Amino acid sequence: MRKLLMCFLSLSFIAGCAHQVQEKPEEPSAVEEPVSEDNEQDTIEYINKIDSSKDWVYISESAEIEVPDYAVEDLLTMEYTDGNDFKNWYSEISTTKPELDKFVINIDTPEWKTVNEQIAAAYEEKTQTPLTLGIQYLSQRFFVSDDILSVVIKEGSFLPRSDQKGNIYVFNVDLHTEEIIDNQKLLEYFQLSVDEYKDLLFKHYQDVQRTHSCEEENSIGCYYIAENIDNEALIVIDNQLYKIDQSFDGLRRIHRLMMMD
Repeated sequence: MRKLLMCFLSLSFIAGCAHQVQEKPEEPSAVEEPVSEDNEQDTIEYINKIDSSKDWVYISESAEIEVPDYAVEDLLTMEYTDGNDFKNWYSEISTTKPELDKFVINIDTPEWKTVNEQIAAAYEEKTQTPLTLGIQYLSQRFFVSDDILSVVIKEGSFLPRSDQKGNIYVFNVDLHTEEIIDNQKLLEYFQLSVDEYKDLLFKHYQDVQRTHSCEEENSIGCYYIAENIDNEALIVIDNQLYKIDQSFDGLRRIHRLMMMD
């Protein structure tokens, strides 16, 4: 697998491998047959799923999380409600409705089996963490655009009226080969060079009146364009390329979703 997947496997919140592995159906399907505009059957071969009856990412188990009554009122003032469901989800660390899910990347290969074992291990560890050490969360959102699966994973913990920490992890998968698509290839898919991408990004920041770099001043109202394109958080939604902004406050908290026209 590529570099981004290996980074995902080495995340600091992962404690070890879980012993539970998702069982495979006896005859997993590797072929989908959409109907073309001329009503003829076009056969498109995709990689095998672990469970052909489920989507490319699915939740296998969820934990009930109760936020202490004393913290609810404070947390309500912190909840992000200015965007759509996805933007509200990725913008929140401390929330009255934290999600703690064990989810499965539904790709049937040894590499992704290992990823799923790591996700399960992280989930088990978080469900056993005492409330005094923080309210835990682990969740995901995913998008399928033609042959690209984009997955965004959010994990962390928070103590009401105290500290909070969280991380966002992003990767894109080619549904024909199960390979991670690095950002260079993702830009090529959209017929953009790195310089063209950075020019578009800089123009966007000017349009929204972000006039100084986060590397030069504080993180409020600034912009960040990575020198190394692989350090950018890019995903594909409805066949459009988006960048997720990340702040410099140590939380890697997402603030904005931006479409590259």
